[in-house]
Amino acid sequence: MIWISPHISNFDDLNTIRLRCLPARSSLTYPYENPVVSFKHSTSLDFHNTDTLDSMKRRRTSFGSGRGSIPQQQSLRSTLKRLITVVRGQERTIARLRDVESMFHSVADGSTAAIFVLQGNKFRYVNKAMAAMSGYSEKELVSMNFWNIAHPDYRKFVRRRGLERQHGKGPPAHYEFMIRTKSAKSKWIDFYDGVIEFKGKPATVGTAYDLTHKKDLEQKLLTSRDEVRELASHINYIRQRQVSRLAQEIHDELGPVLTGIKMGAEALSKRIGLKGDGEQSSVLEDINELEHLADRGFIRLRAITSMLKPWVPDIHDLPYALESLAKGFEKQTKISCYVHSQFEVLTLERDPLAAVYMIVQEALTNIARHSGAKKASILLTKQDGKLVVRVKDNGRGITDESKLKYRTLGLLGMKERAEFLGGELHIQGKRNSGTVVELRFPFTVPLKTKSKN
Repeated sequence: MIWISPHISNFDDLNTIRLRCLPARSSLTYPYENPVVSFKHSTSLDFHNTDTLDSMKRRRTSFGSGRGSIPQQQSLRSTLKRLITVVRGQERTIARLRDVESMFHSVADGSTAAIFVLQGNKFRYVNKAMAAMSGYSEKELVSMNFWNIAHPDYRKFVRRRGLERQHGKGPPAHYEFMIRTKSAKSKWIDFYDGVIEFKGKPATVGTAYDLTHKKDLEQKLLTSRDEVRELASHINYIRQRQVSRLAQEIHDELGPVLTGIKMGAEALSKRIGLKGDGEQSSVLEDINELEHLADRGFIRLRAITSMLKPWVPDIHDLPYALESLAKGFEKQTKISCYVHSQFEVLTLERDPLAAVYMIVQEALTNIARHSGAKKASILLTKQDGKLVVRVKDNGRGITDESKLKYRTLGLLGMKERAEFLGGELHIQGKRNSGTVVELRFPFTVPLKTKSKN
């Protein structure tokens, strides 16, 4: 071991140097007893014992006298200067490393993120936030395998990822998993890691953030969304029942009234014709006008009840409902519409049937309003255990800009009904090549289903 004062700047300060060395032999030494300095290739020094320049002078080894004194003096001066330079550089490096270490500890200990270093199976360093997050003390953490802090469901996963990272296999640097605290509480963490060298060996430095509160909020949001969807479905069901009842009442009340008006007008017309009154022509014209008004009333009554109650009550056959919808659409819009069904009979419960029917109805309404199409088709089939309903037209084709432009309650309602079915709704279009609206939702073929195949 060598200790040299960093304040030495010239050879005259050698009296202040104290050389502490281990005993050794060298190929070339002074010819005097108990040598202090030995040389090897005139570029390095081996210091054998502890001594000072005064003792060297007392032993007649003072520089400037004796055999080979001038070359030895010059070589020693040059070598000591190099040593002083090296020692000063090392001291500056050590000082910088201490500053960096101090800054690291200040940042790590003051961080709200958990910071730790893994090497092999163990924690080599953990900060205060890591201890607070896990409930273990820093001493307890550095004595345990790093994967033991993970939740039992994630321990194999965390162990594999941690060791792969240290061995340079390059797993993803960012992932989420659960940990088990000292008090047996489960927490979600958001984890990032990277490879470093610690004491000459590969290690992993990681940071982690507590995601538990965020995960709880996400779960509450999902639960709330499901509850809102169920409430909306229930409200929609009640509204449909009320609308159906209203349609039935309108039909039951106004239908007989209009029928009575028409029949009375016909009977009155016959009686006036038999009397042969001179004014009968004028009266008959009024009666005929009354009959025409009754006929128009019947037409409007059927249209209103059809809009209020768009499918046949108590008939839950989806192909039949879609064929009825296609016929009405073709009659009203003069756009040909065909239904291609894999099933002859497909019985659904009332709510799923209503959801599918309204999605298709909205798709046909958009075709009539926006597409400029001449043909439309409805496909009903089953693929990969899911029921597929596809509405296609040969119009101008919806674009992404159009989707944003026509982002109305109609499109939102279609997506909401698809989610109610547990399925997905996709809308795709190509300019001048038409639009495809496709609904897919999980489906188990009921006993009353009959396939055409």
